[in-house]
Amino acid sequence: MQAKNEMEAIKNLNEKTKVNKLTFTLQNNWSSNGESSIFKANSIVFVDLSLRNGTGKVVTTLPEGYRPSQTLIRTLVGNNGNIGYVLVAISGEITFERISLPTTNNETFMTSFTFQVI
Repeated sequence: MQAKNEMEAIKNLNEKTKVNKLTFTLQNNWSSNGESSIFKANSIVFVDLSLRNGTGKVVTTLPEGYRPSQTLIRTLVGNNGNIGYVLVAISGEITFERISLPTTNNETFMTSFTFQVI
């Protein structure tokens, strides 16, 4: 009986938690190694980027409903020791800042963060 109640509780939680995976377009020749994702569960946006070969700072632009209410700054790390930051503007534009461009084909920049949308 307890297992049935627990399964019912999990089912109810899953029905209440709406997850929307975002299909996004990379800009400025940035390419993903296949491990990048952006999705929203209820009002929390999850960003996980692993990108390389960019020729400009702008990575992508988030659509309305996925944008922060204030500009965010998060850490960005390259596998060759290049450290910078990610700027997420209220316009939805995600940029990689304070990194050397153009990057080499061997350098991948990684960042993961979350934020709440209102």
